[in-house]
Amino acid sequence: KVEPFMVKGKAKLIQAYEPHAPRVHGLEVAQLGVLLDQKGWGLGNTELAVKICVPRASGKVDFKVKMPWRARSKMMGGSSPLLQMTRWRELQQLQSLIDGQAAILKVGGSLCLFGQSGGGKTELCEYLVTRAMEAGLCPLFGFMWSRPSERWRAVASLMQTCLCVHCHEPSRKTRPIDEDVEDALQKLLHGNKRLQKVLSFFGFEGFEVPGERSAVNEIGIPDAELEEGAAEILAKLVQEVSKKQPLLLVLRIRRGTDLTDSTRGRGASAFWALSRRLADLAVGRQREIMAGRKSVHPIL
Repeated sequence: KVEPFMVKGKAKLIQAYEPHAPRVHGLEVAQLGVLLDQKGWGLGNTELAVKICVPRASGKVDFKVKMPWRARSKMMGGSSPLLQMTRWRELQQLQSLIDGQAAILKVGGSLCLFGQSGGGKTELCEYLVTRAMEAGLCPLFGFMWSRPSERWRAVASLMQTCLCVHCHEPSRKTRPIDEDVEDALQKLLHGNKRLQKVLSFFGFEGFEVPGERSAVNEIGIPDAELEEGAAEILAKLVQEVSKKQPLLLVLRIRRGTDLTDSTRGRGASAFWALSRRLADLAVGRQREIMAGRKSVHPIL
C-alpha cells in the first residue's frame, strides 16, 4: 500500500497500491545476468521435473526445468479445464500429430501455434510439453514479451537452460560453475572469433566482455549479424545437448505494450532469427531420422 490520496469529486480518500513485479527467471548462469535478471509482470514460473542424460553419469538423472509461466491447464496443476474438452478441434489436431502417422515426438520437426488471445494456445502448449516429457523429451524454453527491454530474453533464457543441462553435474545441486560454462562454450566454438565476439555481448568474461553493457550494441557488430550469430551459437548448443537426449524446444512470444513494434518489428527480430534457425535444425534432424539414421535424437 501507498499513502491514500484525494480525487476531485470523491468524498473519501482513495487507497492506492504499488505493484511489485515478480522475478520471471531464476538466475542460474551468472554471465547472463544483465539480460535475465530483470522483472516481468504476472508470469511466475512452473518447475518441471525431468530426466536427463549427462556425460558423467550412467543412465538418466533427475533435473529441474523452469517453464517460464504459471501453469494454466489442470493437466499441469492450473485451473483451466480446456484440455478436458472432447470436441476441441485444435486439441484433436495436436493429438493426431502426436499419435498419428506424423509421430512428431518420435521424429521431431517444427510446429507453430498461433492465434488470438484467449484461444487456448497456452493450454495446447502445456499439453504438448506434458506429452513430450512422458515420451522422454527434455523441454527447453525461450520466452519473451514484445517489448524493447526484452529483445534478448528468449535468446538468453534458452541459452541458460541449454547450458544448465549441458553442464549439469549430478553431485552438485547448485547452478553450473562459471568456468565450466565458459569451457563448454570454448570447446563448442572451436576458436571462432566472430561467434566469440557475439558471446562477449551476452556477458561471458572469458570472451572479453565489456565492463558495462546497455541496450545499445557496444561491441561494433551490426544488429543483424548479432542476431544471426546468437542463433548460430544456440543451434550449436542445441545440437550438442541433443547428442544425449531428445529435445522439445519451446519458443514463445507474447505481444506486450510496444504497439509500434508489435511482434514483427525490431524488438522481436532476434526472436524470429532464433526461431528460423532452430526450425531449420529440427526439420533437418527429422529428415535424417525418417531416412533411417538411428544414431540421432529427435528435436521438436
